Amino acid sequence: MALYSPEKYRKHQNIIHPYDYYRNLQGELSDEEAKVSLAQFMRQNLRFTVELLTGQQLQPFQEIILKGMLNRNFSLCVFSRGIGKTYLAGVFCYLQCIFNPGSKIILAGPTFRTSRFILSAVRDLIARKEAQLLAQCFGNLKFLPDLWQCDINGGSIIAIPLSSGKIRGFRAGILIIDELLEMGSQVVDEVLKPFLVSPLDLKERLATREREDRLISLGRMKEEERKVFKNKAKLIG
Repeated sequence: MALYSPEKYRKHQNIIHPYDYYRNLQGELSDEEAKVSLAQFMRQNLRFTVELLTGQQLQPFQEIILKGMLNRNFSLCVFSRGIGKTYLAGVFCYLQCIFNPGSKIILAGPTFRTSRFILSAVRDLIARKEAQLLAQCFGNLKFLPDLWQCDINGGSIIAIPLSSGKIRGFRAGILIIDELLEMGSQVVDEVLKPFLVSPLDLKERLATREREDRLISLGRMKEEERKVFKNKAKLIG
């Protein structure tokens, strides 16, 4: 297996071992501190998290791939058959929504059957008795002829049929394209990428822009001093 990351995305400075924080914890923690510490620990230890939620164990290479998906804006995964890409995509979907409340994920593929595979894996997973903790994270489950949707932690995971004329209104912050090479660059650029216009912090951004407009109109702020928001949209192929 080969993993590649361009130089500009590599982080070499100020690397802190994740366990240093836990080694330095002393005394009793408040409820809030305990919750935050547990969430941080689970985010850093995906194998532990997945086993806790589902009873299933990740392979080390699967954990590496998932961390790449969670930490980067663009991931291109070239897998051989039988490596479990559908399962990994399903794991990514629920981890992304759990650790980032309000996440909206769209699943697309050459056919509706292809895009449904990932949600099928999630549906089958939460039906297992070992996955009761994960099942409690999900809300409404909707499996219609032309739309599959799972609501989780204030967000959603939606499988869409590209052949349908009803897909124009969808918006999301994460786009997963299965069988990407079969899609064609025109479909990806003109149909799918425009879906990525729904950042998680949209409400905060609008409020910030409103405050900035008011300060600029009063002469207390310059146009070039506007806050630059980090792009958090994700595209996974």
